[in-house]
Amino acid sequence: EGYPGAEGGDISIQGNLSVSVVNTSFKDSRATEGGVFYLDGAAVELSDVKATGASAARGPFLLGSEEGGEDVAMSFVTVEDCDCDSTLGATDESGALTLNLESNLAVNNSRFVDNTCPQGAMRIVGGNADVSSSFFSGNGNSDTASTGGALSLANAVCTLSDSVFRANTAGFGGAIFSGGTTTTVDVERSIFDANVALRGGGAVFAVLPSSVTFTDDTFESNTADYGDISASPPTRLEITFSGGEQKSGQLFTDTLYVTLKDAFDNTVVPEDGVDSEGFFVFASIKNEDALLGGPNIEGFVR
Repeated sequence: EGYPGAEGGDISIQGNLSVSVVNTSFKDSRATEGGVFYLDGAAVELSDVKATGASAARGPFLLGSEEGGEDVAMSFVTVEDCDCDSTLGATDESGALTLNLESNLAVNNSRFVDNTCPQGAMRIVGGNADVSSSFFSGNGNSDTASTGGALSLANAVCTLSDSVFRANTAGFGGAIFSGGTTTTVDVERSIFDANVALRGGGAVFAVLPSSVTFTDDTFESNTADYGDISASPPTRLEITFSGGEQKSGQLFTDTLYVTLKDAFDNTVVPEDGVDSEGFFVFASIKNEDALLGGPNIEGFVR
């Protein structure tokens, strides 16, 4: 059951060490940081490792290379033929597997299932990740501010291939959240099925200028408030009128609607949903009262 107040509920590896963990199971591990594994500068190979029911404030499966210290080295992590399921991460910065500070991660033929974390099954900050032939299902949570049900990236370089992302959930990016100015994600021959974003990007949410490239991928039944497949934060405004044509010199009596569009030309939906006339509106200007001698612009609503 680990040590609830410690770094690394079962295994803490610090320093320039190389460690292999093979054919080992962990159940209901607990810690403040790194429910099963805590790494600081180590090279770790995990093969045929199964972790079930682990919990931690951050990184209930693994937390590597903590942010912010000059003496903290990068970690090198290899995950092969592993299962991580039903873990619980409590803080906003937590993925089931969380790596920071230019760490390197290689994941192959592994399963991440039903992990409840604000930043998905894996959170990679400032590092490199290569994920192949792996399965992600039921990860994430239902907080509208959460990012990346399966994978959350910030200033990272990531290659995904021959993997399945199914029924993951987040506020932004049901399967993948790509953030930071230097993040690049290349996705090849992967399946995105039934992922849900409570706000934007049923499969992928990309914060510009990060970039996501798809090659020979399949998208089925992903859903979101806007951008069932992909979405971004707003990038431009679009102005429309609710009624007929307005002529030059004529008193404005219509309603002007201001909506937001993202980089994928989706209409960005406010959390309050549609207005009474069915518009996705961030602002409206009505001038009907001007006919009765009222102010020129009436009822600006944000």
